[in-house]
Order: sequence, then structure tokens, then C-alpha cells
Amino acid sequence: MIDTPQSVQPSIAESGPEPAAWSASARWRLIAASAMGTVAALFGWLLAGEPLDVVSDLGVLQPAAGVTLLFVGVIVMVQSISLLLQSGPDRVYAPGNATRAGAFFVVVWLVGTILGTGFRLQTIGDLKGILLLCAVAGVTLAGAGALWVFRRFGAQVDRRWPSTAESIALRRRPMEWSVFFAFVWGVLSVIPALWLELRFVELLGPLFESRAAAITRPEDVLLLLRDPVIVLGLALLVVVAAPLIEEASKAIGLWLFRGAIRSHGDGLALGFAAGLGFGLIESALYIWAILVLSGSSGAGLFTFAFVWLRVVAIWLHGVVTGLIGAEYARARLTGNRRVIGSGLLRAATAHGAWNAYLILFILTIDLGLFALVLIGVYIALVATRLVKVLTAAIDRSIQNDHALNSAPLPETWWPMEEGLWWRLAGGRPEYPPPPGSA
Repeated sequence: MIDTPQSVQPSIAESGPEPAAWSASARWRLIAASAMGTVAALFGWLLAGEPLDVVSDLGVLQPAAGVTLLFVGVIVMVQSISLLLQSGPDRVYAPGNATRAGAFFVVVWLVGTILGTGFRLQTIGDLKGILLLCAVAGVTLAGAGALWVFRRFGAQVDRRWPSTAESIALRRRPMEWSVFFAFVWGVLSVIPALWLELRFVELLGPLFESRAAAITRPEDVLLLLRDPVIVLGLALLVVVAAPLIEEASKAIGLWLFRGAIRSHGDGLALGFAAGLGFGLIESALYIWAILVLSGSSGAGLFTFAFVWLRVVAIWLHGVVTGLIGAEYARARLTGNRRVIGSGLLRAATAHGAWNAYLILFILTIDLGLFALVLIGVYIALVATRLVKVLTAAIDRSIQNDHALNSAPLPETWWPMEEGLWWRLAGGRPEYPPPPGSA
């Protein structure tokens, strides 16, 4: 059980109904968000079209940046207006049908594969055109994947939650507005994370520059990747620094929406939404980049198989930030602030384990096809383990929410089997096994 101060225990009777209408400040925030979304969409439209002198530093990236900004701006604008037209902030978020979202992603993926098989640089004629099309494809595929991932997450939570009347009565679903703004923050968090990562790369700059100077032929790059100092520098960047920076950047949004966290499940869902926002933009950029690089020979099936990897990466971002969200909710509801740091560390550890596949590829690149098989097995292993971590995090939030309300768990409900994944989720099961169980 959790030792929770009575002053912060939100019992079912005391929680009360949600406000029936938006407050004046909330309405102004939504109006500002819709205005910002409109401006972002219009600016993205301009970026994707004619060159603008004020952003000339973007160079060839301008069309892709414009399309990405256009998509994000439209999403923010439409959703903000939709929320404004509702009666108030009492509408809970319903993830929707996961099967339908999965089918939509597969259709988008198949259409992209068919079109990409015959895709050539010569088909477009100019670099701006190819970047524009690749940006549209990247954002569309990443967006469809993010929708599918979040609906799958919602379905898993619904499936794990106990079905007894008392358990259903104490459940607190996150508010729709809070999920939306957590997602938007995840999108925006790409900016500070990227800025900090670039600063870290600058610190490592002298280390790489002194060795890169010896490269005179393309094949010398492989020799560079055999340099232990280079490998160590890349490991520090992608396995240690990047996960810590990105998870901290995403987690800041949890503080911004702290008033919307009424249960441990809320924290898990809002963290997941913030992770999806970050993963959407990151994956969109990766997808259109790989499309551009493969444009000279046609995208084909191999390139679009990469899309599936990025969908897994979107899901990964949601899972690891969800771990931080659950711990942040625990800190707010119990007063134990120390769990926030431990949650961030566990999330960065899981994130770093995923990123380690790049270092594994560098170390085994001479093995050719076997290296690709090894990387595939490693990614599959990490992904399946993280499925268990997510399940454990959901079960832990269920246990914590029952303990917070001094409500016993049903005897028919029992969390998943114990394992190392419980450590990443924040701890082992806290409730004793039901009577008569082995």
C-alpha cells in the first residue's frame, strides 16, 4: 500500500463533478492556441511554397519544414476550436477504435509503398518538389502511426482495468483538453531538446574534427567508425545524453498540466501523449529524410519497412515518457518528490537501451547482412520487453489508484507476473495475491 497523507487523498465522494463550463482564462488560452495554430499553418504554407528571405538559412529543408509546420498548425487550430465549442472541460478523453486506426495506417503504408516503388528523383525534377512530397509522406505516415499507437495504449488500459462496479467508479480518465495540450507540448519539446543536443555535439566537436580531417576517401568513413574514441563519443551522445535531454524536455509539460492530474492513470496517459507528440515529429523527419536519400534509386519496400521501425519508435517515446508521468502523478498525490528523479532515470535508461542499436550496428558493420539480422533481433527484443514494462506500468497505476482511494482490488484481478520489467515500471506489485492463488 502507498502511505498517502489524508490531506491529498482524493476520495470518490470528495472529488466532486468537473466544472460545467470553461473558465475565462481557459477560454483565452484556447483562443490563443487556435490563433497560434492558424498562424503556424499559414506560415508553413508559405514556407512550403515560395522561398522566404527571412528563413533563408533553412535552405533545401524549407519545403519539408513548411509542410511539417502546416500539419501541426492545422491540428492545433482544429482541436482548439473543437474544444472551445464544447460545453466545458468535463469531457474525458476516449482514445477510439484501435483496430480502425491500425487499418488506416496499413492503408497509408501500402499506398506509400506502391507510390514509392516507382519514385525517382528524375520524376520530380527539382529538389524542392521532392522534399515537399517526402515531407507530406513523412508527416502522414508518422501521424497515422501515432494515432494507432495511442489508441492501442488506451485499449490496453481499458482491458487491464478491473471490471467491478467499485473499481469502475473510482477510475479517473484524463480530460480531453489535457491530453491534447500534453501532445502539443510533446511536439514543441522537440525544439529545446534539439537545441541542447546540438550544444552537446559542439562540446564533442573538437573530438570528431581532429579525426575527421584524415578522411580523404568515402571508404575512410568506415575506418573512422572503428576509432574507439569516436564510438565512445557517439555512445555518450545517443545512449546517455540524448535520452536524458529528450525525456527531461518532454517531462516539463507534465508540470504545466499538473492541475489535470487526479490519478496515477492520468499521469501515465498524459506522459504517453507528450511522448507521442515528440515521437511524431522525430519520426516524420526520419521518414522524409530516408525517402529523400533513397529517391535516386526508388524508395521501394526496404525504405518503407523503415516506417514500421519509426512506428515502434513513436510507441517507445510514449512508453518511456509515460513512466515519468506515472511517477510525477505519484509525487503530486503522495507528496514523495523523490520518485520524479527515479522515474526520469528509468525512462532515460529504457530510451538509451533502444538507442544502443546504433552503436551495435557500428560495432558489427563489417558483418554485413548478419549485422542487420543482429540489429533486427536486438530491436525486437527491446520492443517486446518494453511491452511488458508498459503492462507493468499500467498495473502499477491501477494498484496505486486503488490504494490512494483505500479501495481493495478485486480478488479476480491480479497484476502480470513479476520480472525485471517491474523495476523499470517503478517497483514490484504491492498487493498480496488473491486468496487461493498459487
